[in-house]
Amino acid sequence: LSDGTLVNNPAWQPADGAVHGSLLLPQNGSTDSVRCGSALNLASRSFTVSAWARRMATGAYHMLLSQGTASTNKGMFIGFRSNDKFTFGFWNNDMDTPSAYADSDWNYWVCTYDAPTKARKIYRNGALVASGTAASDFLGTGNFYIGRSPNTDYFKGGIDEVAVYDCALTAEQISEHYQLALQEMPSVALSAPVAGTKYVAPATIAL
Repeated sequence: LSDGTLVNNPAWQPADGAVHGSLLLPQNGSTDSVRCGSALNLASRSFTVSAWARRMATGAYHMLLSQGTASTNKGMFIGFRSNDKFTFGFWNNDMDTPSAYADSDWNYWVCTYDAPTKARKIYRNGALVASGTAASDFLGTGNFYIGRSPNTDYFKGGIDEVAVYDCALTAEQISEHYQLALQEMPSVALSAPVAGTKYVAPATIAL
């Protein structure tokens, strides 16, 4: 991917990401995103797209990543439908998870497509949650976006660690990526106070 261009007012949160910092969308309530240029070519080939995401709202279309236009097989998108099911689609050639996900936690989403077999898969936190066979390859081109669909469905929440691969990652590779990310996540170990310790005031811990 080329360096992204901020559209409107997405905000970088250096201490509020799944792994390190994260991109917070939308600040203005509607159309914040990142435009990453049109050099990325996913048409008629195998690929994997992935990102950590945390939603700030549910019950609405919230798209994480996309490329192409809103026409059959020419608009690739991954994200949430209004029923809170996660979707991986090529526009009128889509696959949704059987289950809905309405939590507000950080989750690691990975979508793979294998062109020779047209096998399409969705993983959540290293586990396979949906699989199927696409009717066609993705045939679109154009700008790759973070935080929106090919039309007007924008993400609301945090996005971190976006990645695109020129192959369909295996289940083992995806699980390994997930476990490595968990090792890099910030954590704080708290212990019980020593007997007789005087309470002074709440403390803010910066990670």
